Amino acid sequence: MAQSVLVSNIGQTAGADTTRNIGLARAQAFTTGSNTLGYTLQSIEAKVHLSSALTNQQIASVTAELWSATTGGAPSAKLADLSVPSGIAIGNVTFTAPANTTLTAGTTYFVRFFASGGLTRMRIVRTTSNNEDAGGATGWSIQNSSYTFRTGSWASSSTFKLNIRVNGTAIAPPSAPTGLSLTPGNTQLSLSWIAPSGAVTGYDV
Repeated sequence: MAQSVLVSNIGQTAGADTTRNIGLARAQAFTTGSNTLGYTLQSIEAKVHLSSALTNQQIASVTAELWSATTGGAPSAKLADLSVPSGIAIGNVTFTAPANTTLTAGTTYFVRFFASGGLTRMRIVRTTSNNEDAGGATGWSIQNSSYTFRTGSWASSSTFKLNIRVNGTAIAPPSAPTGLSLTPGNTQLSLSWIAPSGAVTGYDV
């Protein structure tokens, strides 16, 4: 299934202090729209700057994760690992979600970036703009702050947001069943049909 941009601020202008290295964990929140069945997450992109090329060992130290949020809006716990590409260059870098990763409607999530070993040459570009790019899905937003994990806790900054783009699709309801037939019997009727594809939890008769 072709993916769509669900929400993005990756096109917003970088701030004066344009980047943050991921030798410290960095996290950016986004909130999903109102589609009742939720959304399938396919990938998250980040705008990356490198002070010099990364070695294979340094790329292997990079992690990108999907996290839940606390009721207070801070990062809470890891939900899924995103796949890090084998090559990372300056520009938009795509981190792929596991198959069938589902996001619940009206819910805040975080994407968290980190590199072990004190890697400082890979940095996530950030913006002071609170705007999202045009063309996103209805109801989606990117939180007007970002988080850094330091001295054992998450600290927020309302000045800067990481430049990210969330890609996926809204989950559509299954189509109606086909081939409906009715067979009368003694004090009962027997119905049969061909079930549609997709997850079906029940039928209204």
